[in-house]
Amino acid sequence: LDVVSPEYDALFRPANQTWLNLGLGDSAWWLRFRLTQDPGLRLAPGEEWVLDLGWCRPSSARLFLPLPMGGFSEQAVGDPGEIAPGGAAGTAASFLLPRSLGEPGTCYLRVTAHTALFLPAEILSEPAYADYGVMLAMLGLNLLFFLTLRDKSHAWYLLYVFFLTAYFLAYNGYLVRYAFSGQTESELPVRLLLMGAFILCAAQFARSFLLTRKLAPEADRALALVALATLAVMALTPAVNPRVIIRYYALFAFAAPVVALWSGILVLRRGFRPARYYVAAWILMGLGTMVHGMIHLNLLPLSPVTGF
Repeated sequence: LDVVSPEYDALFRPANQTWLNLGLGDSAWWLRFRLTQDPGLRLAPGEEWVLDLGWCRPSSARLFLPLPMGGFSEQAVGDPGEIAPGGAAGTAASFLLPRSLGEPGTCYLRVTAHTALFLPAEILSEPAYADYGVMLAMLGLNLLFFLTLRDKSHAWYLLYVFFLTAYFLAYNGYLVRYAFSGQTESELPVRLLLMGAFILCAAQFARSFLLTRKLAPEADRALALVALATLAVMALTPAVNPRVIIRYYALFAFAAPVVALWSGILVLRRGFRPARYYVAAWILMGLGTMVHGMIHLNLLPLSPVTGF
């Protein structure tokens, strides 16, 4: 392992952050850290320690753990063409750690990504992983509303939550693991198409719920423009470099919430009182979307606050 050599010491820099945002780029990043064990921590039978890279989706990640007799053991996850033989293709970015450590050891992690690279790494026990129960509940609730009320705005919102859920399943690697059987070649274009789909459905939901065609034609035209622009970017997704598409979507993250919020305020001022709930929701959603876009453009640091 070349990075263990003394001549590489000067190339390492202190991270100074718990969560790293390494931005968009083609470089391979090496991280060096030490593992120590708290004597008071004990695992229950059947549990394992896991180094979890959070919701980052590296194209490849390779963890090198020191062995007692010298040398390193290697674990790898990522695209089949970018990992060592025996690595796991298309799985979540997580690695099993030893149940118990002897002496503290220096570990190395090598990561690359086709998209923005975040590293909100944590060491967890396996039962600490979260699920998608909230989104599934939202899907079920809005399906019930649509079947009961037959209001097409609920249909658009149902599709919005569906595509948003599918996007985060893809982002966390579950879509590749279960829907694509570990085949990662088309995972990134599909994830970008899902992003476009939920933006499109959000715009259409706003037009339907706010009755913009009747109450605010100028807002209706603006939302229709967002939908058409999203369709155009979706059409370009299979043929254009993913980093270019990601930058377009990051720009949408700034523009679309402004248009959606402006539309809600305009309709509310014209007497449509249900719009006040829409405006309140979009203020929160818009702030989150803008922060997400700024993280991808490396304009904001990644932290527990900005990440969630």
